[in-house]
Amino acid sequence: MQLPRESRKRSRTLVTPVRMALLGALALGLVALQPAQPVSAQAPSALVSNVGQISDVTVVSHNPVAQGFSTGAHGGGYVIHTIAVENRFIGRAFGVSLWEVDSHGTPTTRVTSDFVTASDFSSGEVVFAAPVNTFLNASTDYAVVIRGDGREFRVRATSSNAEDSGAASGWSIADGRLSAISSSATTWLSRTQAVRMVIRGQPVDSLVSNMGQTPTESLNLGSHSSQSFVSGGSYTITSIEVVSADAEGDRFDVSLWTVDSNRLPRTKLRDLGPPDSFAAGTLEFTVPRGGLRTVRQGIYAVVFEPTGALGLSATASDSEDSGAASGWSIDNTRGLRSVGGTWSTSPGGKSFLIRVNGYSGHAPGAPGDPRAGDINGGRVRIQWTAANAGTQTLSGYRIEVSTNAGASWSHVATAGSSATSYTDTRAGPYENVRYRVSAFSALGTGPPSNAVSVDPN
Repeated sequence: MQLPRESRKRSRTLVTPVRMALLGALALGLVALQPAQPVSAQAPSALVSNVGQISDVTVVSHNPVAQGFSTGAHGGGYVIHTIAVENRFIGRAFGVSLWEVDSHGTPTTRVTSDFVTASDFSSGEVVFAAPVNTFLNASTDYAVVIRGDGREFRVRATSSNAEDSGAASGWSIADGRLSAISSSATTWLSRTQAVRMVIRGQPVDSLVSNMGQTPTESLNLGSHSSQSFVSGGSYTITSIEVVSADAEGDRFDVSLWTVDSNRLPRTKLRDLGPPDSFAAGTLEFTVPRGGLRTVRQGIYAVVFEPTGALGLSATASDSEDSGAASGWSIDNTRGLRSVGGTWSTSPGGKSFLIRVNGYSGHAPGAPGDPRAGDINGGRVRIQWTAANAGTQTLSGYRIEVSTNAGASWSHVATAGSSATSYTDTRAGPYENVRYRVSAFSALGTGPPSNAVSVDPN
């Protein structure tokens, strides 16, 4: 049963325009060259559901419908993989997206683009895959907005105010729903029955940390330094936290690298997005382009590049904090490199204080760069190379088009999991037209491919 909205804490520390832009940018995963098969069949769990409750109502609407829900109190927030809604009108398509809400539960700000589905909208559960790395704050109210294509759609609802057993701690579905009185969705009316749905995902956790160990000293960085760590399996890293002791708040850059046989940085994988402020204390750097996908016993290095004098907290402890994910560890030494020089192991046996955040599994990788051909008479054939499936079986591909040289994108079609081409019969005129492709699975939508321009010449 849901508590009154006014009694719940409202936090907005994870979903910001900067964070969403960083996490939604283009990506090549670390395992992008591996075969496109899943490495795990374990499906993501339901964070909250009410589909086990009585199905005694059919919602019939031409206009958007909003179903509110509340997230739990997990400090790292949550990543959403899929949302399932029960369809009652065979063959009649609709879309879903996530929105922030006001104190009355009314949708105010769109959090995501439309989710994507491979469903033919037969009667029953329709599963929609979330856009790449959709993060939600802890202890916050949101709404799933269901919108048709201007025609009538029908979804199942329930008069029960209960959730199914097994929900993640603190998660709930609002008692009742909101229905828009027009397609513009500027005015909403309360209804007593709740849309039946399942939200699947998982908490974003600390995978490994030594920030609970006793700080020994502040190490002054006059050159590039590194701290290596070991992954315990197939995970997605979303951010790295470090402890700055720099009273001046000087900016510095952080990146993730592969390592050589000496566990020293070899090849850069990602530049990380900076925090809003560099004031002394714990700073979080976000991993862009769909996060970084790790492999079992993979060794990686966090590289710090100061722009001036910089102090970072370190510890002489060889221990990690309790609660680390299985197989994850932080090395007991660090690397050092002068600008333009070679890497060497730094003396002293101290480790920088870091925390690696993320979640288990990973969504599909980006498909290989698409190609455009057979361009004539308003037709364009787009071809691409199959994406790595990640840790779940591939569900399909989402094809998007831009008619303003990539400034904005719209969904044009969905292709099956074995497809490597799509013909758009509504293309043209071709000036400033771009296409891109992304793959999706039960762990959400992966990062899009690079864009391909359409040149009729």
